[in-house]
Amino acid sequence: MPEPSRPPVSGGREALVVVFPSLAVIPVPAHAQTVGRNWLRAHKVEDQYTSSNHIAFERRGETLRAIDRGSRVGTWVNGQRLAAETPRELGDGDVVRIAGTVLVYRARFTGSERPSAPLGRMHSPFGLRTFAERVARLGPAMNNIMIEGETGTGKELAAEYIRDARRARLPFGKVNMAAIPAATIESYLFGHARGAFTGADTAKPGLFVDNDGGTVFLDEFGESSPDMQAKLLRFLQDREIQPVGGKPRTVDLMVIAGTNRALDADARNGTFRYDLLMRFATARLQLPPLRERREDIIEIAQATLAELGDPIDLRRHSEAQAIEQLLLYRWDGNGRELQGKLVDVLQRTEGEEKRLPHWAVTAALAPKVAGAANDQPRASSSRADYTREQVVDALGRSNGNQTKAAKMLSLSRPQLLRLMKKHRVAGSSTED
Repeated sequence: MPEPSRPPVSGGREALVVVFPSLAVIPVPAHAQTVGRNWLRAHKVEDQYTSSNHIAFERRGETLRAIDRGSRVGTWVNGQRLAAETPRELGDGDVVRIAGTVLVYRARFTGSERPSAPLGRMHSPFGLRTFAERVARLGPAMNNIMIEGETGTGKELAAEYIRDARRARLPFGKVNMAAIPAATIESYLFGHARGAFTGADTAKPGLFVDNDGGTVFLDEFGESSPDMQAKLLRFLQDREIQPVGGKPRTVDLMVIAGTNRALDADARNGTFRYDLLMRFATARLQLPPLRERREDIIEIAQATLAELGDPIDLRRHSEAQAIEQLLLYRWDGNGRELQGKLVDVLQRTEGEEKRLPHWAVTAALAPKVAGAANDQPRASSSRADYTREQVVDALGRSNGNQTKAAKMLSLSRPQLLRLMKKHRVAGSSTED
């Protein structure tokens, strides 16, 4: 059967980004071609659980569909197991698990198949390429830069990266605009002269003067009061500051503003000055949320664990189901929420070998794991999906104690017994 022509894809190409058990970018196989273990091995991905004839991808018009070919272990799309020979449509960003291999389907993959190096302290093999390209294209005169993104996306880390790329080793000051009281923020930013107000026993240069020649990062910029917006507008126009009770002076600063607000909408409804927003019109950079960067999650998690003092090689010491769940979680709090969940997993596995077991990830993420297809929360992960290997592993680590093994898997003991019967697993004990 001739292969249907693939629709033109603007700005990229189709690809399957393997994130576990290794990192690789694989072209989508030919239409209806059945592939499996040897196909993965040809791309340096080793998975002993994948069948020789495991999966096929077929195209119907502009839609790509995955078909499990009756594999021994199974195929999952967004956490839902495929029935044999029943096609399932794939959308951009869908998570596919082929036995023990986890990958992300990308309809518009751009750039090199080689993972990108970290952007400063931001770990992103693939998901921040557009951001990095925008930073590289900033002209030398573009010194008003805005970083927009949800809470926890790493705006401060992005500001550090931009500073290091453009004004490395020069002063770098930062402030959360929402955290400074309205009565003192003008003095904090612009400084004040001695005697300018009650309690001003000495002159203070302020954040802008302290970092003259370097960079300042104004986080939560959208929370600035109307009065402060007017003062910032004048400052951004000519870099002239007016200390409280003092004489004006100019400074040389790169100003990076960070916000999680929809400032275009705020400007339209009059809660944020349109002319102030326009000071950043040529350099507004977007940081995508974690749920749109699923192929980056393992690298971010590994870097986070290292910062927590618990480095774990997640590709050697994790289970495919655990990685699949991390990729399917919504991460409304982005990297900040990821850190909290990893701390939860570490606490649950304290005293055990350093690893990321499925049972601990299930417990930490419940009940917010969701399939991307319908984006609806579902309870923990399907307990019927626990494999024989996972049940045997939990019993082994609990020395055969079924009560402890059930707790590890976030199951009741009767549920564990039903799984043991289903997988024909013999048990060593029935009581603590």
